[in-house]
Amino acid sequence: MLLDDFKTALILLDHHLIMNPSVENMEIRAIGGFAMLYHNMRQNGYTADIDSLTVDWDTQQLILIERVASTLDLPSDWLNNYNVLDNDLETVENMIEPFWEFVDWNFKRIILKVADVETLMRSKLIASEDYPLTQRVQDFPDLLDILKRLNLHSTQEFRSFLEELDIDLDLEYPFVAEKLIEQEKAGVFTDSLQFSEQL
Repeated sequence: MLLDDFKTALILLDHHLIMNPSVENMEIRAIGGFAMLYHNMRQNGYTADIDSLTVDWDTQQLILIERVASTLDLPSDWLNNYNVLDNDLETVENMIEPFWEFVDWNFKRIILKVADVETLMRSKLIASEDYPLTQRVQDFPDLLDILKRLNLHSTQEFRSFLEELDIDLDLEYPFVAEKLIEQEKAGVFTDSLQFSEQL
C-alpha cells in the first residue's frame, strides 16, 4: 500500500469513529513502514500495514478497523500493534526511546503520530541486529535508507553518530556493523535497492 492508500483508510476510520460516538478516540503512533513512507525514506515506496506502538485497542475500535478493511478490501491487520509484544508498551519504549511527530491530517477522532527519523534509526538498528533470529528482510534496507537521510555515507560516520548517542555499534550491534562494512566495500553503502540479499 502507498501512503495515500493509508490516508484514505484512516479518513474512513475517523468517519466511523465520528458516527459511533460511544467508541473511544484512537491514538496511533506509527513506528514501522508507514512512518518510513511518511518521511519519504523507503525507496520501494510501499508497505503492508501501519505498525502502531500502542496498547491493544478495545473491541469496538477493532470492529471499526475491520470495517475499514472490509470496505476497502484491505488485510484485516492493516492497522496493528504487533510491535508491542505481550501488550508491554513500556519495555518497547525503553528499548527505542521514541520521539513522536504529530501528523495534521484534520482527523476529528484520531490522534496520529509518527516516529521521528532518529527513533526509526534506533528501531531499525535493533531489528536489523535481530535478523538471524527473525529473518525479516526489510529492516536492513530500511536502515540504509535512514542512513542516507541522515547524510551518513560510511560505517565510520555512522559509528561516530552513534557514539554521540552513547551507542557502541561494534559492541552492541556486531551483525549490523559487519553488513554495513560489506555494503561499503561493494560501493553501495546507502543503496537499499542493491543491498546484498545474503544477509
